[in-house]
Amino acid sequence: MLYDALIGDHWLLEMCFCDYIKGGVNLPKAAAFFNTSERTVYRWWKESKMPYMARKLCWLKESGTMSLHGKEWDGFHITKEGKLQTPFPDYALTPNEIAATWYLVRNSIREKPPEWWFTQETGELYDAV
Repeated sequence: MLYDALIGDHWLLEMCFCDYIKGGVNLPKAAAFFNTSERTVYRWWKESKMPYMARKLCWLKESGTMSLHGKEWDGFHITKEGKLQTPFPDYALTPNEIAATWYLVRNSIREKPPEWWFTQETGELYDAV
């Protein structure tokens, strides 16, 4: 892959948000993607000066891969259906599954007393309701 610092921001914006009718950048589409104003995107394009994370988001959108973020992400990519495909065959995660994983890890056993998960006396799951 080309070293991304050698690619101008104006070119990258045009590749990701091409306006096929007028030429240049489709400002409304780009502004919605970055959650910013059209004026801000226009300034990034005109001055070829995007923030670092906006640049990385463009590369993710353009390539559909996360390999730009280090060796830890090798083999991962975003599918056309919007899932995170892992290096393991037939194992892709939806955004909801990723959020659920975060929730489960956040509310892990370390934060709960043992009786919350399992009661030793009855061998059943504890039901607080």
